Parts: sequence; C-alpha cells; structure tokens
Amino acid sequence: MKTIRKRIHANRRELAQRAGLRERMVFYLWAARETNGHPEAVDLDGTLYWDVDVWDTWYRAYHERLRGTGSALPLLPADDLGGGSDDQELAEDQQEKFLGLSKGAIRRYREDPPPAWPAAVREETLRSGRPIEYRTRRQLLDYLNDPARELDPGEQERFLGLRPGVVKGYRQRPPAGWPAPAREAVLPSGRVREYRTVAQLLDYLASAARLGRSRAGVAGRKPGAASRRQQVAAEALGQAGPHMTTKALATALAEQHGGSEQTWRRHIKAAQQAGADDSPSP
Repeated sequence: MKTIRKRIHANRRELAQRAGLRERMVFYLWAARETNGHPEAVDLDGTLYWDVDVWDTWYRAYHERLRGTGSALPLLPADDLGGGSDDQELAEDQQEKFLGLSKGAIRRYREDPPPAWPAAVREETLRSGRPIEYRTRRQLLDYLNDPARELDPGEQERFLGLRPGVVKGYRQRPPAGWPAPAREAVLPSGRVREYRTVAQLLDYLASAARLGRSRAGVAGRKPGAASRRQQVAAEALGQAGPHMTTKALATALAEQHGGSEQTWRRHIKAAQQAGADDSPSP
C-alpha cells in the first residue's frame, strides 16, 4: 500500500486480498465502473491505486445493492486466456481452460451435456476424423451465469460471496430459505456433493433481501460454551461481508466493545476454529 496525499491507497492485488476476491473480479468491477459507480483511481508510475477508505465504503454499498435486488457478483472464467472479444471462437481445449474443466470434459458433454450448455457455433473435423466444436467467449460467459446452470459448493460460495467451507456447514445448519439441492452426486470417496442452480441462488438472495438477512447468516458457526466475547466475535463473523478482513473486524469490535485489537483477533480466531471443528467432516 502507498500513502498518497496523506491517504492510504491500495493497488488491485491488495484490494482483492482485502475483499477476499479474485484479482480478476476486482479488474471486472473497475472495467464496469460506468455502470457500478466504482471509485476513480490514481495512476502512479503505471500502476493504479485506489483510496482504501473510499473503496471499502463503495464496495460495502455495492454489495448491499446486490443483496437488495437479489443479485450476485457475476461468475468469471477460470482462465480468461489473455482476454479477447466476446465473439472470439474457442476450441474445445480453450473452452476447458476458460471454464476450469478437466481435459476431455467438452468431448463428454457431446453425449451428456449439462443443463444450459450452448450449442456450438461451428464444427471442424480433424484429419483423424474427430470433430471439434467451437463456442464463443460470450456463449461461455452467458453459460456461467445461466439460471439453469448447476453450481458445485465452491461455485455457490463464490456466487454468493461466502467464505470457503460455509456451504458445507449449511448441510447441518442451513439458514432460513436455503434451497434443497437440485441434484446430488456421490463422489468416488463416498462423499455427497450438492448442486444448486443459479436460479435457486438468485431466489435465495431475493428471499434474504426481503427478510433483511445477512447473506452468510450464522450457519456453520457455533460458539458453544465459549466466552461472551467469542460469541460476539462469532455473531460478527456471520454478519461480516466477504470484504471484511480479520484485522478490520477486530478493530471494529474493539471500538464497539472495548479491549485491544489483538484480544479481539484471538476471539475471532477462536470463533472461526469453533465453527470449523463443528462442521461435518469430509
């Protein structure tokens, strides 16, 4: 971070770390500044920096607007392949990288396509006789956010802005309105993986907005017999958005309830550990 005109500024990577976002998402938010009101940047030797306080205030308000309209941060590609136009056609191996799929997944989709999988814009036959299907970047971006698309637990957490592992905790302590899985798959390990559609999660967000609930709620976190301060820390964790760092949360709790930031960091860590210990084992 840098001090510019007596104010703390952060670059894109540092903002991503503060907010718990992937750096590409921060880039997307900046690229869409004409429609989302993203704060202006300061260009310092070719690197963009943003006023930390101004950005944090904007991001909190942005998340509240999303929650209030039952929306979510759009899902972005696992690998944007260096960028390109929306009409760029991608071969099957590029589609797999773009979507974060395993090698050969697109070929398997020919026989068993997932819900909302788009038709190829064209097909090419190799000398070996094997056909190759091409799809555009726009098709794949639309597919990522199609209401009928099924999301695995990790994708659900990214879509809703939840911390990793929260959806796992929802299996035993679901928040009000949490949808039943659209589909379950038994993994080779014997574990059950729950899939939910984009439409289900948007309905859940809209329901949460009507009831004024935090998106994360308190599911998956249980202070048990911990101290009152640990209980306060656990409740604060449930209410904090994904942008809130442990340091920032500890500072806020110290200002509100007294005590040092270091003390509150210990209580937050204890509350997080209590939630992790109480989550179902893999």
